[in-house]
Amino acid sequence: MDQFDENFFKKIPEKDEREAVDALLIYSLETVTQGDQQFEHYFSTMWEIAAQLLVHCEICTFTNTGAKLRISREKIPPHLKKLPRSARPLMEDCVIVALSLSSHYSYCLYDPTDVSQTVECEPNFEFALKKLGLISSSNRAHPNFIPFFLNEYGFEFDEEDPNPAILKIVRNMAKTTWENAPQKFRDYILDPQSTTLMYDGVLSSGYWRFGRWLDPEEMPRRIDLFNCGIDWIIVSEIKKMLSRQELDVLQ
Repeated sequence: MDQFDENFFKKIPEKDEREAVDALLIYSLETVTQGDQQFEHYFSTMWEIAAQLLVHCEICTFTNTGAKLRISREKIPPHLKKLPRSARPLMEDCVIVALSLSSHYSYCLYDPTDVSQTVECEPNFEFALKKLGLISSSNRAHPNFIPFFLNEYGFEFDEEDPNPAILKIVRNMAKTTWENAPQKFRDYILDPQSTTLMYDGVLSSGYWRFGRWLDPEEMPRRIDLFNCGIDWIIVSEIKKMLSRQELDVLQ
């Protein structure tokens, strides 16, 4: 049985990564533009992070209220193939944006409280997820895909009576997050004045993605995420594990 692996994305072959990321970027573009040359973000998180992602890889440019294509559609595939790694967004961020869009339009169907379910989504999105290994050939979700759903539907996580399989993944992420955390994050967690909702700049909005801290090469490739459901889940679990002395304060 597959297990959650904080190094999951590091192990994906570069060729598979590039094919999946290109597919996710084009999928996100077509979903937000619906065939038009530009789109409005309406100051909505989903649309704003989609605009960031598409501008980051130089497919679009920002407008005052959204983004617009900077190159013609037929030139996008060769453009992406020529992009250096430094200009390519993180795989995790591409999946976050695509999943957010797909879920919004009910293109991706999955109950994150039932990890035995199969994932139903559009063919282009499904291709990318299978290329990354986030879903199997039979559309079963890999444990490393579950955190993306928790991020999207974070407030459905029942802290009092969580699904055991999901809790195991959450605790694994909390443990690896704490063990490798920078001092700024440790100081925040150990500050008695902090709350689970005061995490600006310490997890998804900073240099963290699903249990791991980004390395220097990855940091410039991230987009600025916000309103991420996974953050409060992980911060809360770390504080619980520290209170139960399951994590070393001085580690």
